[in-house]
Amino acid sequence: MYLFGSNVLNWKIQHNLLRHAYTNINGYDPDIESKRPIHLSEHASLHKIHKTQYVHAFFFYGLMTIVKLTRDFTQLLDYNKAGLTHQQANATIEYVKMVVVKIIYLFVFIGLPIIYTTYSWWQVILGFFCMHWVGQVVY
Repeated sequence: MYLFGSNVLNWKIQHNLLRHAYTNINGYDPDIESKRPIHLSEHASLHKIHKTQYVHAFFFYGLMTIVKLTRDFTQLLDYNKAGLTHQQANATIEYVKMVVVKIIYLFVFIGLPIIYTTYSWWQVILGFFCMHWVGQVVY
């Protein structure tokens, strides 16, 4: 999870605690929650964009780890409000750890390549997005 710039505690709560307890149950399983361009449950509400899901879902699915870079903060806050973090760890320490890990992650995968390679900034950003996309699709 750290190699994708994500938070391990969020993963443990989301995947092990919530996903395995409520597998494929709409409204409870966080892995099938409606991600606007992708419809993952037959019981979730349909939107116009879902008519062409067979075309665009592969592309959007690959970008889910990019979204997770920012969603981790709100997710940890939600888990803390629900009392799920109290059993696992100290939420304040997790927030600090999350910020530090994300700063280091972005510096290592974006900052260092921009500084120490001959690639331009847009090539580094494109490579960063490709890395995330391939990593999510293969995962």
